[in-house]
Amino acid sequence: MPYRRRQRNQKKHAGQPKISQAFLKHQTPEKVSLIQYGLVPESVSNPISHQPLTMQLASSSKNDRDCGVSAVCALLSQSDSSNMDHTKMTQLWKALFYAFWMSDKVLVQQDLAKRLSDFIKLCGDADIAMLYVECFMQCMEREWCGIDYLRMSKFLSLVRYFVRSALDYLALNEWDMQRVQQFANILRSKISLLNSKNRGLFLHLNDIFMEELIKVNQIEDGGDDIAFRPSISFDALYNLLTPFIHFYLESSRTDEQQYVIRKVFHALLQSMHFDEEERETLLRRPGAGDIDLYGWNVRNVPGWMKPKNYSSNDAEKDANKDANKGVEQLQAFMVEDEDDDEEDEDA
Repeated sequence: MPYRRRQRNQKKHAGQPKISQAFLKHQTPEKVSLIQYGLVPESVSNPISHQPLTMQLASSSKNDRDCGVSAVCALLSQSDSSNMDHTKMTQLWKALFYAFWMSDKVLVQQDLAKRLSDFIKLCGDADIAMLYVECFMQCMEREWCGIDYLRMSKFLSLVRYFVRSALDYLALNEWDMQRVQQFANILRSKISLLNSKNRGLFLHLNDIFMEELIKVNQIEDGGDDIAFRPSISFDALYNLLTPFIHFYLESSRTDEQQYVIRKVFHALLQSMHFDEEERETLLRRPGAGDIDLYGWNVRNVPGWMKPKNYSSNDAEKDANKDANKGVEQLQAFMVEDEDDDEEDEDA
């Protein structure tokens, strides 16, 4: 067996003094890095004061993204049309898109979608709110084809949240016509929904628009009863339906036209409730003879506008009078026609 020299037990780093963590805790970052590594990195000597907002929103860390979203909320609430333009808002929505892209788990996605959509109502300026909605729609149009099927469901819910929040914003402002027209113009001309690339977004907007409009006009009080907000004006409703009328007229595909009718206009008619007795009364009208262009025809107005003493018997009497008048006019016309035939035979 070969001879092996016996080695002494030597302490490691015998020549270096031991440095405690308590000592390092009271030193500057430059001194600590110099003691531990023998050099001072540039990131330590010149630390970054703050991380850009776009990098925060696109970060893989949820805490960084939450901080970025909170910063966006503060930015929109303090911004006005002088310091926020279309280019800046487009860049902001590019970062917000990836912030939502990186979000995981259903509850986290729903919470973030609700926060982003509620920013519409937190904007300090009406023009900033409409610009926020416009850049969101343009971002969805631009990125829609790049969304994979695994993430499609959460972006569909994001669009639904945004449409609901935009309509709720208009309702809170009592359906101001200027803001309603701006929102309708965004759907009609700011994005190209009739493009074949945006067919999925077009179908989804048709699916959800009338549902969310009906929900916005309802206020659930927690019980079985549902309270209603002040009804939307006819002019506001017409302006909101203008984009879908445009889709119907401009589309060259029959299936798209039928889809608009079924999902928007048919759903609107199904949401309306009519009094059966009043409807039967109005159906007894002979036709165009009841239309009064210069005055009020009592039978043609809704029930809440009729006089108190007006009853269904009065409506039947009016209908009989109009029917008799129509019969007399028809008989007179037939008599005149017979006289003309006799004159032609004599000639």
